[in-house]
Amino acid sequence: MQRPEPAEVDDCAAALAAKGVKIIAPPTDQSWGYRTLFFRDPDGNVLEIYADI
Repeated sequence: MQRPEPAEVDDCAAALAAKGVKIIAPPTDQSWGYRTLFFRDPDGNVLEIYADI
């Protein structure tokens, strides 16, 4: 399985937002070496998508 690229986190954010998903924290480069995106699922759970930077 290939690791996602940081740009794919941005693509996911755009796709989720287009479907009306509430983004909690937009794609952000974190100091610990990941590009992260946080959002809520329909049940209110916080989910994260990330890629190594």
